[in-house]
Amino acid sequence: YNENSTELSPEALVDTAEKYNFDLPLLLAAAHQESCFGAAPRARRTNSVYNVGSYDNGKNVVAYSHPNESIEGYIKLLLNDYLVNGKTINDLLKPKGFVNKHGKRYASDKKYESKVNSIRNRIIKMHPILA
Repeated sequence: YNENSTELSPEALVDTAEKYNFDLPLLLAAAHQESCFGAAPRARRTNSVYNVGSYDNGKNVVAYSHPNESIEGYIKLLLNDYLVNGKTINDLLKPKGFVNKHGKRYASDKKYESKVNSIRNRIIKMHPILA
């Protein structure tokens, strides 16, 4: 994949993160892990960069008209269902931490948290201003 493989806008990522005062390194890391910034085939079909509403069995219950729309959907999902009751982004990224308020995992990959955390940490190391 390359920058021509997706319509996801870097400006939309930054602007939406600012709008919600949300962790930009997490947005970038999750977008990379989930769909290579929307370039993966499934993400191109659904415009869901973060695979919100996509299941391992191939079922997709959420689709967007443009990949940029999926940024806000992902942030709202995390704020309303995952980052609740005092839970922080650091809590999410601990082993078995990426679970919603009902105890359901975001991803079936047992190493999801460590993969996303590793990418996020590399982003922060390369761009400390984002810490």
